[in-house]
Amino acid sequence: MNYNHLIVIDPQYDFCNPEGSLYVPNAEEDMKRLSKFIKKFDHISDITVTLDTHQYYQIFHKLFWIDKDGKELPDFTEIGIDDLLEGKYKTSNPDHMEWAKYYVNKLGQDGKYSLMIWPYHCIAGTRGATINEDISESVKSFALSNIKKVNYYFKGINPYTEHYSAMKPEVEYRSDFNDKSVCSVKSREHSNTALLDSISQADNIYIGGEALSHCVANTINDIIDFDVIDLSKLVVLTDTSSPVKGGEILANILIERLEILGIKYCKTTDII
Repeated sequence: MNYNHLIVIDPQYDFCNPEGSLYVPNAEEDMKRLSKFIKKFDHISDITVTLDTHQYYQIFHKLFWIDKDGKELPDFTEIGIDDLLEGKYKTSNPDHMEWAKYYVNKLGQDGKYSLMIWPYHCIAGTRGATINEDISESVKSFALSNIKKVNYYFKGINPYTEHYSAMKPEVEYRSDFNDKSVCSVKSREHSNTALLDSISQADNIYIGGEALSHCVANTINDIIDFDVIDLSKLVVLTDTSSPVKGGEILANILIERLEILGIKYCKTTDII
């Protein structure tokens, strides 16, 4: 029998519930379809669930930033390197300004997204970080019926870098830019070699979750770019993932890349 590994990206309240702080349109229906897939497709060998896990003081939250007049920045503000060099925006903690300049500049050099101030979301210990009820139920059923553990991967814990992808952060954190008070934050999120090693053993790697434009896209792109996984193993479940509002173009770019590389994508109903 084939070894099939399912990766569920960030199936959390803040993304999947209409009352969530960073709700992805249609995500609750995506989760119902993904939950049904978990229950109906009896050839799943392993499940990995990734979980965005943040705190209020995070480089992409407004607590981290102020404008030139010392006022809080509104959500969805984009920050570029020129904004920092010209003094338009600065870090609320002056000790972190040099890191912020390096970080934002590195995003631009690497062709990444501009740094975005997102609404507070998936804060550790809050309802927003909890797993969608449909997914929670189906994952529980999987564990009980198969007598095996489910793998959970918490990402985004380091407050000084973004971590869209399950595979690595947007920029590798360097504590030498910050003061001694943050040196205890280990830069352990450079790459998720444990997950890579695990899925590399699979015959098929199914991927779903939220959001198609960001965390799902970045996870898939990193798997491709690491070039250690046979791409014929990848199967993207398109009816279990939606883009954030305004992120439709990014989702389309991902699908175009899948087509160019011959990576399989389909609906769960094509499988079960």
